[in-house]
Amino acid sequence: MSKAERAALNALKNGATFAEAMDMLPKPTPEQLAQLDENGDYILPPNSSELNTEQRPAPRQSS
Repeated sequence: MSKAERAALNALKNGATFAEAMDMLPKPTPEQLAQLDENGDYILPPNSSELNTEQRPAPRQSS
């Protein structure tokens, strides 16, 4: 967590509004914005190591 993120979190804990806390964070660069989809989530590359639902191991059956 960056210093700015920590400061914004502490401000929220001390009663700041969300908008005030967001103003404490640096604005995203155009390169960072290009990595987001229409919902604001990071776009993962196809070879990402994160597991999707098809790759998750099945839950173990208790016997």
